[in-house]
Amino acid sequence: MRRCAARESNSWWSCCHPPPPRFSGSPLFGADHNGSPPRAPNTLADLRTYHALAQRFPSVPVIVGAFGGLHAVDLVDLAATCPTLYLDLSSAVQTFAVTAAARTVPTQCLFGSNTPYGDVVAARHTVESAVGDPAVRHLIFDENASRLLDHAAAATTA
Repeated sequence: MRRCAARESNSWWSCCHPPPPRFSGSPLFGADHNGSPPRAPNTLADLRTYHALAQRFPSVPVIVGAFGGLHAVDLVDLAATCPTLYLDLSSAVQTFAVTAAARTVPTQCLFGSNTPYGDVVAARHTVESAVGDPAVRHLIFDENASRLLDHAAAATTA
């Protein structure tokens, strides 16, 4: 199987951003990252770690950025088993993965565009072309994020 050149070079993100600080002893920052926080593209092991954290701390929503990288369909499967694992749909490479997410976990999908690195209009068109149901599009573009913000506001005032 041929691997993507971006994966071999630790992604374009590494070229544009300084490496994050080291965090030793944290369950999120495993040995496969030499103690550093995971960054794009997410590995399947990263996604499984996010899933485990969301299950371990069910009152804390976990948002996975960049739509799981090259493992978007795996992320959809994981999110289907964990209602507090949310999918940021930015970096969606294929519309079929967005369609799968919208059909499988519509209340856990969040619109994202990677602005300024991505085009917000193109990202919006990707979701609009992949999701035919206007009610589900409303969830993705508005309602799901609003619900998360309400959750955060309630948590800070409690």
